[in-house]
Amino acid sequence: MDNLYDGNASKFTEDFEVLFYSCFKQIQQYGCTYMYYTLIGPDDTRLRFCTDEDWINTYLNEGLLNNDPLKAISQEKISRILLWNHVPINGREAKKVMEARKSFKKFNGINIIEYDSQSMNQRILTLCTDCESYNLPKELLEKSEILKDLSSKIFRFA
Repeated sequence: MDNLYDGNASKFTEDFEVLFYSCFKQIQQYGCTYMYYTLIGPDDTRLRFCTDEDWINTYLNEGLLNNDPLKAISQEKISRILLWNHVPINGREAKKVMEARKSFKKFNGINIIEYDSQSMNQRILTLCTDCESYNLPKELLEKSEILKDLSSKIFRFA
């Protein structure tokens, strides 16, 4: 992963940031207002891209990741598409995480998770909308070629 990050162990190089913003701009036309991507190496090294630093700082600084039901499922070492509205929210702490997400206008998301058993790298692409009544996952799944194109662009290069 040495050529992917700029010395700050959690940030991608500028070239990758440009690629991610280009992909984000493309997906915005379908109602996506937030994109998060993380690459997790076999040694648990993590690189990330996020379009809302305020949200990710709150998420990390308040320890929300420790009780996040989406993260728990996303970290299983299998490839899948995870629709936020299909994830069971059990317990007060998990509900607190989802309420925090809503307070930052993160609704109706989808996680595309790819696990490569050869390299043991895991890639997670998260997309969501700021509109509570808009079904972004349905929109993207109905236009599956857009989702495939976006994830293959990102997963191929990072």
